[in-house]
Amino acid sequence: MAESKKKRMSIWVILGIISFCLVIVAVTVAIEQKMNPIRQNETTPDAIDQTKLTVVSTSVKPHIAGSGYWEVVGEIKNNDNSLYYDANFTIDIYGRNKELIATAFSNISNVGPGETKSFWTTTSYDVSEYSDMKVHFDLLRPYK
Repeated sequence: MAESKKKRMSIWVILGIISFCLVIVAVTVAIEQKMNPIRQNETTPDAIDQTKLTVVSTSVKPHIAGSGYWEVVGEIKNNDNSLYYDANFTIDIYGRNKELIATAFSNISNVGPGETKSFWTTTSYDVSEYSDMKVHFDLLRPYK
């Protein structure tokens, strides 16, 4: 009888802990939404106008001799009238036969209208024989 009572108490304790965790998550989400209302202006990759920011130049070079890492660098220009405080993008790197040989990710911040900013990232893939890069903007956060 006493063991059955302990099992029921254990179940109630576990349910209480789970309920407490769910309340903490709900409160955290509510605070995040209230503290960062600008996120309501974010756009999804499908909805992003890829012409607002454009790639001016790209290149690759060995990061540190013998390290196996490559630097992917370039410049992006803001063609829009908005100031973007954050722009996240994916860089697809293609080989001589037009095959995808690597993907890298980078971002720039606080790029004003007409401004050009540099980006830099690394990849562990050998991209020494790249022939082309395509940049796809995944997230643009303009000041509104």
